[in-house]
Amino acid sequence: MTAIGAVSGLWRFPVKSMLGEVVDRLDFGASGATGDRVCALIDRATGKVASAKLPHRWRKLLEFRSRILGGVDAQGRPLVELELPSGLRLRSDQGDIDQLLSAALGREVMLAFARGAALEIDRARPEDVDERGPDGEVSPDILKLGMAAPDGGFVDYAPVHMIAGASLRRVAMAIGAPGPEPVRFRPNIVLDTIDAEPFQENGWIGRDLHVGDAIVLRFISPTPRCAVPALKHDETPLAPRVTHVIGTLNRVEALDMGKLACLGAYARVIRGGTARVGDTVRLRVGDAS
Repeated sequence: MTAIGAVSGLWRFPVKSMLGEVVDRLDFGASGATGDRVCALIDRATGKVASAKLPHRWRKLLEFRSRILGGVDAQGRPLVELELPSGLRLRSDQGDIDQLLSAALGREVMLAFARGAALEIDRARPEDVDERGPDGEVSPDILKLGMAAPDGGFVDYAPVHMIAGASLRRVAMAIGAPGPEPVRFRPNIVLDTIDAEPFQENGWIGRDLHVGDAIVLRFISPTPRCAVPALKHDETPLAPRVTHVIGTLNRVEALDMGKLACLGAYARVIRGGTARVGDTVRLRVGDAS
């Protein structure tokens, strides 16, 4: 195996499409990072997962914050705190949470912890959002959620999402951002790699990454980018056409969907454990067997 760098950042996003939390250590198991995408809002009108991938309807979710409180509720589910744009803080186990979230969003929703087998998500095409703006109504593609995550969690596709810092820096340079903006891309792990080449993640597919002393992750696909990175995330401003820019820099085959604008890589967990900021990461040379 070859040492390729170290973990420089760890994130988890307890509620899908809400802001999450930066942590110094993060446990990983079969379903991905502990506490990551453990719940989501379900749109009562459509039965689909509420996601900022359909910006005209759900981009306000990126004004909400979520964090793991520790402990579990009466059903054994992790306790999550949700902070509304107003500053009001809710607990996932309080009886009126659906009512309060629906009022804040102006649309009837319910907080769900169990991911149904056929649960779907609306995904606007980034080029349509570029053309009409984040408030413009578009006709989305409909995707099945978590196709490479059989053990649950409200992830888009796979349990773990990872990005090389060199790739973040290249995108930041291309859009004129003052520095890397990982929050736009909502990764679990950012790596500070020895190699400064951007988009080196393309070459990781099919390989195993050893994180620290225990964790083994297997890369399964480049990560296609949607409309979400262009949206405002807390203090990170709008970045119109950022996905288009990524496509000019790195358009590769992904998810059997042809060549797509990609940044980062999806992975599944081969062996779980605890990742810490500063952990050395080693890439297995050659294809995974």
